[in-house]
Amino acid sequence: MRRYIVRGLSWAALGFVVLWGLRIGAGYLERPNGGTATVRQGASGDGFELEKRNYASSKVMRNTSDQAGNAVVAAMDQKYERVADVRARARAFDDDEAALRAAAVEHGGVVQLEHKQGLRGARVLHLAVGVPPDRFDGFVAAARTIGVETYLTIDKQDRTNAWRELEAKRATLEATRAALVALKQQSGSIQERTALEDRILEIHEQLQTLGVSLGDFDQVNELCTVKLTLAEETTTRVATGPTIPLWQRARVAFEWAVPMYLRLLGALLSAVLIALIGSVVAERLRPWSKTLAQAEAQPRSPERT
Repeated sequence: MRRYIVRGLSWAALGFVVLWGLRIGAGYLERPNGGTATVRQGASGDGFELEKRNYASSKVMRNTSDQAGNAVVAAMDQKYERVADVRARARAFDDDEAALRAAAVEHGGVVQLEHKQGLRGARVLHLAVGVPPDRFDGFVAAARTIGVETYLTIDKQDRTNAWRELEAKRATLEATRAALVALKQQSGSIQERTALEDRILEIHEQLQTLGVSLGDFDQVNELCTVKLTLAEETTTRVATGPTIPLWQRARVAFEWAVPMYLRLLGALLSAVLIALIGSVVAERLRPWSKTLAQAEAQPRSPERT
């Protein structure tokens, strides 16, 4: 008898341990521990605006006709502006900056704007480099290999009409100045001569300003613009959620498993008790069922007529 009691208690304890373990596993599914993720930190690598304009020229062949109506091929000077915007992230900021500057020197570039901001770990470098037109593509290709490229645009706009307008304006101002200088040979009052000199001086200043703008179109100053943005980036590992210790999960599971297991044992004992009562009742009713069966089996006596 004692052996059966010990075995029964062992099975009961094993059932409780299994239920407790299942509840702990369910807790991990419901509320898993938080993991870690890699987070990039650094300054914004947005681009920048450049007021300085660089222009280049090229020969464009086009089909025209002469006065006799014959088709001829004529060469036309085209003035254009070409700008590349290259942005990248840098983890080794100092090395990438040195590589950009070395590439600019190698391709004959001229640094026209330089702006650096931020502290270590979040630094940003803005460089505007003017490069010869024939080295533009090579320098852009070299800059794209430095750091981790995040943005690239290359724009080309025709500026021939703007150049012709400046040439026409200069011709008009020179003609006006020549006419005013010729008026100085004529007699007039001191007030008129003073006004004439002021007007000539004003036109001379306009021509100087215009000469600066036309100088940007001069073949000697031909350059294409490459805007470079290098943003420093660092990576850190951060937790994505809370970590619940095992002892806390075990305590919560134990508090849930004890009443649940008692309910299950109570339901099991109730079922066993009902089954026992049913078997006892069946045993009690068995003689009566036999008597009824024998009574039904006996033949009935024939009725008298």
